[in-house]
Amino acid sequence: MLSRQLQIKDNDWKTVARKCVIEILPITAWVLTLLNITYAVAHHFLLSYEISKIMTPLSAAVAVVIIGSDIWLHRLQTKGEDVYAQVSPHIVLFLYGLLNLVTAGMMFYLKGAPLETTSFMILCFGAASLMVSSNTLF
Repeated sequence: MLSRQLQIKDNDWKTVARKCVIEILPITAWVLTLLNITYAVAHHFLLSYEISKIMTPLSAAVAVVIIGSDIWLHRLQTKGEDVYAQVSPHIVLFLYGLLNLVTAGMMFYLKGAPLETTSFMILCFGAASLMVSSNTLF
């Protein structure tokens, strides 16, 4: 069976949402890091020099920030600290979404028109991450 059924009490939905987000954060970080590294390389070779000189370092920096945050959180967990008592997993997801929105928004701004579906997809992903995190933050 691919899915599990969870019995959720009326007042316990935030705890379940929190546990689900904690479980997906590491894989999300690695996937987004690989995507941004791929974007950095592709931007260097495929975009004009004016756009490439901005987008390549931006994509690389986003990859470093995302993987750095994941490694930092993992190190705190291995030391036995309750990381997510200090840092909400939804804040981390919010950060990932915000970084993707900045990258996609910068690409839209520099190119002048949203010609690429990839940038639009990343923009949608970032917006969805912000919506998911804001709904469960409060």
